[in-house]
Amino acid sequence: EHKVIGGIECFENSTDTLKVEERLKESEQRYAAIVNNAPEIVLIHQNGTIVFINQSGVKSSGFEVSEIVGKNIFEFLTEESKDNVACVLKRRQNESIIEDYELQFITKSKKVIDLIVKSSEIKYNNDKAVLTVLIDITERRKIEDELRAKENILSAVSFSIKQLLDIPDYYQAVGTCIERLGNAIGVDRVYMFENSYDEEGN
Repeated sequence: EHKVIGGIECFENSTDTLKVEERLKESEQRYAAIVNNAPEIVLIHQNGTIVFINQSGVKSSGFEVSEIVGKNIFEFLTEESKDNVACVLKRRQNESIIEDYELQFITKSKKVIDLIVKSSEIKYNNDKAVLTVLIDITERRKIEDELRAKENILSAVSFSIKQLLDIPDYYQAVGTCIERLGNAIGVDRVYMFENSYDEEGN
């Protein structure tokens, strides 16, 4: 007859494992807090479908989180930007690093904002995703456009002065100057009228 005369007990110290899990959880919480409170727009998308957007993105876009998450990013882009992003997504299939690029985002109020895109591949919920940081350059672009317009006008004025001094035919010079000034300020047509008087001044 066989009798059990002893036994072996195994004990596993789970303290270290628990500490690692706690540190990981704390790290994830800190990261989430940083991303959510970042001044830049931060979003994550998987194959073009938005799966996360931070508070700055919600504020800048005017949409609620529920109106953005789950939607395709193309729904919020201008037509030109759709083409640019489509090319970037296609390139990302073969390239891990994509240089910064620009796009235009349409807000809930239909305002178009200009953004610089910085993106990198990450793992999100154990699947491949793209972390995207969007920097709003709308005001900078507006200032650049205004400066460019002023430069065009100054250049047209300088050109016109030279034409009026160099061309002996006054009417030809005036016509050339008006055309150049019209192009500088962005008008599609310019009219020139001439007043005529009779001998009595009427």
